[in-house]
Amino acid sequence: MKRIWNLALGTAVLCTALLCGCALSGTTAPDSAAPTDPLTGQELQYPGERTAAVVIDNAASSTTQWGIGSASVVLEALTESGQPTSLCLAYPSVSAMPTVGPVTLGQDLYWRLLSGQEVLPIQRGAGQFARNYLDYYNLRAVDALEVGRNAFSCPAGWSNAPLWYTSGSALSSTAEDSSAISALPALLPQAKEPRLPESGSRDAEQVQINFAPQSTTGFAYDAASGTYGMLRADGTAQLDA
Repeated sequence: MKRIWNLALGTAVLCTALLCGCALSGTTAPDSAAPTDPLTGQELQYPGERTAAVVIDNAASSTTQWGIGSASVVLEALTESGQPTSLCLAYPSVSAMPTVGPVTLGQDLYWRLLSGQEVLPIQRGAGQFARNYLDYYNLRAVDALEVGRNAFSCPAGWSNAPLWYTSGSALSSTAEDSSAISALPALLPQAKEPRLPESGSRDAEQVQINFAPQSTTGFAYDAASGTYGMLRADGTAQLDA
C-alpha cells in the first residue's frame, strides 16, 4: 500500500469540505495560452472528456480504499449528523479512473460542488436529498445498485457487507452506461495556475480539519516531496490500496 501525498485546500459549503489536489512537482504547469484542466490548473490531458467523480466510504473501519492517490481533487465533507465523513474522488475523465472504492452513498453536496464540471456521478445508492437533486436537474448517475456487476465488482468475502469498487475500464466497457459517459463540454472557465505561498510566509507543518468529534482529518508536511501527507483521525496515514 502506498502513502497518499496531497496538497490541501479548504472550503466551506453548508459544511466544511476539503479539496486535496496534487502538487505541481510531478507535472509542468502549462503556459497561459495552453488549455488547462479546470480541476487542477495543469496541462489538459483529456480534452472534450467528461469529469467523473466517485463517492467512497471513509469510516474508521474502511481500512481498504482505492483511488485516492490518483484523484485530481479529493472532496471530504461531513454530510450527515452523527456519521463519519465520506470522500469524493474527482478525475478528469472516466478513462483516467484507476480502481476506485469502496463506493458508497452519493451526496448532493458533492454533486453541487462539481456541477460546473457537468460531472458524471458514480455512487452506490443515494440519500433522499441526492436523489431529489439528480431528479430535479435530470442528471443520471452510474449507481452500483442499478448497474451491479456489469460495472462494479465485490470481493467474494464481502457478500453480507459489500465492498464495491469500480474502474474506468469497467465503466467504459458497459454498453448500458455509454450514454451517461459520453463527452460533454465543461461549463467553467479555464482554471488559473494555483497560487503558491509567498517566500518567508509562516510555516504550516501540520494542519487538522475537525469535522466532528471522532472525525478529524490531518495533514503533515513532508519537506522531501514538498507535499502534505493525509492522516486519519487516529494519526495514521491515509493509504491507497
